[in-house]
Amino acid sequence: MPTAFRIISAICAVAMFALVIVAAIGPAHWTVRSGLGWKADHFFGFLGLTILACINWNRPYFIGPFLAMVGVLLEALQALTPDRHPDFVAALCSAGGAFTAAFLAKLIGLSRSFTSGRFFKG
Repeated sequence: MPTAFRIISAICAVAMFALVIVAAIGPAHWTVRSGLGWKADHFFGFLGLTILACINWNRPYFIGPFLAMVGVLLEALQALTPDRHPDFVAALCSAGGAFTAAFLAKLIGLSRSFTSGRFFKG
């Protein structure tokens, strides 16, 4: 990948990670909703964040579980805020989005190595 693309993608991943933290821990009226429902917001938010992270750091087996734990931790930290409450289903949706993106990133990586012939080389 070109260097400029990697730099811009890394900046976007870090910015999205910061926005997820602010949206999870900040005041409830700061949260932007998509209109699809809070379950879809959690799932697609962590799906996009994990895809951006896997584009930059090609370690889906590390990034997926790490971001799933971050999603569960952020949901648990909402117990400390006065205007929010933690929700187990929201934590599962966040973790599911992270694991799905990591699986897709690994699947795409394997398919690329399979079609290029590198799959069979030791």
